[in-house]
Amino acid sequence: MSLEGSPTVPGKVKLYFTVSVPGGTKPYEKLFVVGSATDLGIWDPNKALELIPCSENNEVWKGTIATSLKKVEFRYFIGYYMEKECYHKSGEEKILIISQWETFLKPRAVMLQVESNLKNGVCREKVNDEFGFHAGRSRISHGWLHDKHQNEILLRIGGNPLVFFKGNKVVEDTFRIKVTPLDVRYKSYGEESDDDTATEVDGKQDQDNGIGNCVLPSFSETDIAPLSKENPIYKRQHEYGEKFKKGVDYFMFRTQSVSIEHLGFCIEIFVEKTCKDSGKPYYSKKCTAFAFPSSLPDTSGKTQIPLMSKNAEPIGKIEIDYLFVKPLQKLSLLECLSMEKTYIRHWKKRSTVEVGHRGMGDSYTKHTAARENTIHSLNYAAENGADMVEFDVQLTKDKQAVIFHDFHVLVSVAKKNGRNNVNQEQNVEGLKVTDSRSSINSDDSRKSSNDSQVSGVSEQGTDMYELAVKDLTLQQLKLLHLDHVKHKTMNWDKASRVTSDINECSSRHSFPTLVEALTMVDSGVGFNIEVKYPIIQIDGVHECSNYFERNEFVDIILTDVLTYAGNRRIVFSSFDPDTCLMISLKQNKYPVLFLSVGNDTKYMVYKDERTHSSMNAVHFIAGTNLLGVNFHSEDVLKDQSSIEAAKKYGLVIFVWGDELNDKKHVEYFKKVLKVDGIIYDRIGEDETRKNIFTVEKEMRRALFDRITTGKIDSPEKTPQKGIKSLQKFCSITLGDPIYDVDEYKSHRKQRAWSPDTFQHQKDQRHREGKEYRGSNSLSYNNRKLSYSKESS
Repeated sequence: MSLEGSPTVPGKVKLYFTVSVPGGTKPYEKLFVVGSATDLGIWDPNKALELIPCSENNEVWKGTIATSLKKVEFRYFIGYYMEKECYHKSGEEKILIISQWETFLKPRAVMLQVESNLKNGVCREKVNDEFGFHAGRSRISHGWLHDKHQNEILLRIGGNPLVFFKGNKVVEDTFRIKVTPLDVRYKSYGEESDDDTATEVDGKQDQDNGIGNCVLPSFSETDIAPLSKENPIYKRQHEYGEKFKKGVDYFMFRTQSVSIEHLGFCIEIFVEKTCKDSGKPYYSKKCTAFAFPSSLPDTSGKTQIPLMSKNAEPIGKIEIDYLFVKPLQKLSLLECLSMEKTYIRHWKKRSTVEVGHRGMGDSYTKHTAARENTIHSLNYAAENGADMVEFDVQLTKDKQAVIFHDFHVLVSVAKKNGRNNVNQEQNVEGLKVTDSRSSINSDDSRKSSNDSQVSGVSEQGTDMYELAVKDLTLQQLKLLHLDHVKHKTMNWDKASRVTSDINECSSRHSFPTLVEALTMVDSGVGFNIEVKYPIIQIDGVHECSNYFERNEFVDIILTDVLTYAGNRRIVFSSFDPDTCLMISLKQNKYPVLFLSVGNDTKYMVYKDERTHSSMNAVHFIAGTNLLGVNFHSEDVLKDQSSIEAAKKYGLVIFVWGDELNDKKHVEYFKKVLKVDGIIYDRIGEDETRKNIFTVEKEMRRALFDRITTGKIDSPEKTPQKGIKSLQKFCSITLGDPIYDVDEYKSHRKQRAWSPDTFQHQKDQRHREGKEYRGSNSLSYNNRKLSYSKESS
């Protein structure tokens, strides 16, 4: 819609959108506004209003719509277009890619009845928004994979990636590395320069690296996250790459593509030299590697690519890790992910959230009141006042998402000559096993079973074999007699067994499905869903080899959650860094925490460098813009520097570990380190507590009743009480607007009024270095709520 001369539709208001982008946008990027109005796409980014640049450097963008709505909510986002097939010269099959978008919990809002000029029929004509800044806070996130053709490709380089053939070493321990994508169907990447110093010519390659004569490219630029540097956040690459030191640095590169079957990469190695005549530094390209589609055969893995000299001779190889992240394959879910609501970067600042570990705690190696990871245990924790419950999710052989912690179980299998197995053998989906539940009903038979399992062989004619959960169907897991893998070598008299007694109710049975948890556990308790994907330990041992393909694995779990979660509070977590990235890229609703083991703890460290320490975990999450880190208590009790670093980057901080079973450590993390969440066993057993979300809900309801009956206290008479009441009513979170109390009191009975009415004035005054205050005002800055009364 044109900016000038568009007539105002009778009965409608002409609504203006003007937004500035500090530093401007890239030449190929565009600004969009999406929102609750039809002309804004009803929160569908593919139907959003494309704004028009109004400055030479693309810093200011404008657009208008005509609407009769009383209230319009909206967000800005930056995007660009790609084409899957470059021969579509007209660009009719272009695909929108969301580069960055505003992820405030509450979108921008305008009350047209209040803010519009009734004489002229216009609204917000002179309001200039700033992209990513609203209500006193900044919140910008990387886009998610919202189109069925869209993919994100991650390349990782660390350790000692370059290996040269004997006598061909052309670089030392420090060099510069650059990764550039290309489309193998079209014009070649570029020609090598014969001049060792004339690398400036290579700068033209970015305009000619595979796009050829296409109207639009099939891939994006490649950004770099130097996770080993002080600033690990994704950024554009330097013309001659990023400086890399062998054995110290770890880099992640990301590219998006809508045609991954034709995507390749050029990896260039530069060294810095000094000109003898002028003394000025210059960069010399020493070798190049081309990763063609055949070099990246799977969706994840390691690959070695030949390094070629300037004379096109092989001189060595470079090793890289790679990961292809695909969009959700269920199209109906993909299309339901709108821009209306998002929690991916939201965490309300409140007292520490307390999370029940596996419900009521680890029951297979410790004594607890309920069998871990069961519906009964999760509800038990909810009844005990847990704010959230944590549990582990993995897949069965028939690809059902189930709740169970370990990757393996002990299965009771009948011996060929077992005398006590008559009429107890059954065929469960082709697996001939013994249903031993009937033999453990009495105390005597239970004791006999326990004694035999210590040695791993049953005296009742059965053997205990270790099998992966992924190799058993859901039906087999529910019908077989199973035990915990640690019970094979040790006698755990006080611990519960994996297989329940035959007379126990179903809610106490192991292996409930994720769907059952989402539909049967108290909806008032939040879920911390740990996604269990096996990875390689630093000693080379794989937690569970030949596992499901990552994309398929994550899709199944996300499908269950997006279908059945409703309004439940949910945060995902995983020890696998790639799984964390996949969850964040495949959906735009729920936040993700990275679980860290730390170093020098009782648990084995993983091979992936991002997991080697708590500080590495902080840099990984800060660099990729995820919600936060779930630290291991044993590690951070010895060294709190990683927690301080996480606070510096504005990350949410959770803590897990056996140390939290000691109340003094719980109090230390809550009151001294002030973490956002703690996960521990046997929640609510030592003291009575109430779910914090329930408490907040009851307080809001009580305050609303007082407001509607006119019985709310005046802030002047009872400042602290009045402030807290207004804080709850307005749902003020860290960085929310500074609301004028006098205006609030005068308008609180007008249904059309909203605190957002005054937001544009407040933002403008903020940029001018002023504060928006009335005679009495609320300020929620620096995480503290302050009250002040200015003299007239």
